Amino acid sequence: MASHVAIVDREGQVVMVNRAWQEFSAQNGGDPTTTGVGSNYLRAAAPNPVLHAGLRAVLGGQRPTFQLTYPCHAPHERRWFRVRIVPLPRNGPVTHVLVEHLNISREAHWQEELWRTRESLDRQVAARTAALQRQSEDLASRAGALEAFVQFTEATATTGEPTLLAQQADQVLRATLGDVAVAYYEQRGAAWVPCHWTGGLPPEVETQLREGIPVPPTVVQEALETGQAVFRNAGSEGADAAGLFGALALLPLTLHRPGDTLLLLGSLSQPTWSRRARDVFRAVGRSLRLALERSGQDRDLAEQRARLAELNAELTAYTASLSRDLRDPARRIAGFTDLLEKRLPQDDHVSQRHLSIIRAETARLQTLVEDLAQLQPFQERELQCARLALGPMVAQVRSDLVRATRERRIVWQVGELPHVYADPLLLRQILTHLLHNALKFTRGRDPAQIEVGCKERTGDVLIWVRDNGVGFDPAQASRLFQVFTRLHGEAYEGSGVGLANVRRLVHRHGGQVWAEGQPNQGACFFFTLPHAARRT
Repeated sequence: MASHVAIVDREGQVVMVNRAWQEFSAQNGGDPTTTGVGSNYLRAAAPNPVLHAGLRAVLGGQRPTFQLTYPCHAPHERRWFRVRIVPLPRNGPVTHVLVEHLNISREAHWQEELWRTRESLDRQVAARTAALQRQSEDLASRAGALEAFVQFTEATATTGEPTLLAQQADQVLRATLGDVAVAYYEQRGAAWVPCHWTGGLPPEVETQLREGIPVPPTVVQEALETGQAVFRNAGSEGADAAGLFGALALLPLTLHRPGDTLLLLGSLSQPTWSRRARDVFRAVGRSLRLALERSGQDRDLAEQRARLAELNAELTAYTASLSRDLRDPARRIAGFTDLLEKRLPQDDHVSQRHLSIIRAETARLQTLVEDLAQLQPFQERELQCARLALGPMVAQVRSDLVRATRERRIVWQVGELPHVYADPLLLRQILTHLLHNALKFTRGRDPAQIEVGCKERTGDVLIWVRDNGVGFDPAQASRLFQVFTRLHGEAYEGSGVGLANVRRLVHRHGGQVWAEGQPNQGACFFFTLPHAARRT
């Protein structure tokens, strides 16, 4: 766009204008008598004191040049101009000045947009900075809580006694939060009894902690009902009425069972809790709660194990006693049955049949007695585990059972079996029971199909014995491993002790045992043993 130019003499009179000046004046309603040749530019510039003063200064030789940016808005657009005044001639006394007005609206719009963009960016940067500051504070709070959690976890790794756990929580809280007091309370009846409190406190503070929880019962009830930490600042409802503490906090540790416990935190210098202090208290409190729960579970488990060991010892003693007490009577019954048979007339078929029943039941009783006698030595025998090749042991057990396979068609499928970590004698018993079981319950199949397979898993080996025998009702699977349980009744021989013995022996190795099956579709018995690679 062309500049609007005018020449003005020392008295301010316009002596020359260019065409752009004339056109702009005409387009904007200017009067040639006030803006054209012959008009006085000093009077035209008077409404703008800065422009008027600059014009006079250049005309008077006080300034070499003058420049000013000013708005000149029209009804239909926003406009800006830049005026530049230079003396004429350049050298010597000033007789005229050149006045140039240049429309810089586009540049001004860009500048205005640039400022708006800058202001917007400044606001965004300020907002982002504030958000980052909040995130930084949040991360610092979380880091403090995590550090407190780690410290407490490390400190409690070797103890499970509640009072010692509370002492560790006290040390972590004071090391992390500074000037605070900690107390640990247990509910005994209707009273809250302090079991631990921070040492070295002022006597009046220690006295208050020992006398009970220094908050109203409503605050205690709120903590117990919500199960969450409750915070009270100094002067708020439920705060320390005696004024010995600033801010107070309370956290329930065990809920909904006898012996509820509470952890109290009191600030000795701060009237309010910071976010970091709240997070640290929650983190340490949750860690203490978990440690107390774990300690309680460990105690319960130890009691259950002791009781189970006692019951197991009683059962083993009873089984041994029962086996001893029944062995001689069963032998005498068998002996007298033979004597009685010799004295009976050969034509007394009824008595002979009765004696055969007595003999069969006596033989069954003797088998049961021998099976019971096997439970004790295997249960009491100390494990002597070693790295064993499973394949050769399966082959040995098959060889031992060759009498049960005579005159039968049996298809054996024995997969590639790995090494396991087990007691050789007890593993041999496990395999003998399971393979004998498969042979017994496939007696009516031609051919019988028996598979021995395995799958190596992380940490153990899954072994199975599958057959195409009579199977069983899957609803009765849980009864298979119970002593004296015989799902098929008198149809198959046995005492109901073999699978119970398998379960005991597998459990002694730290493994699991279970069975799957369907009536007339066969059965599969699974058990796990430690992998040899995990023990070497």
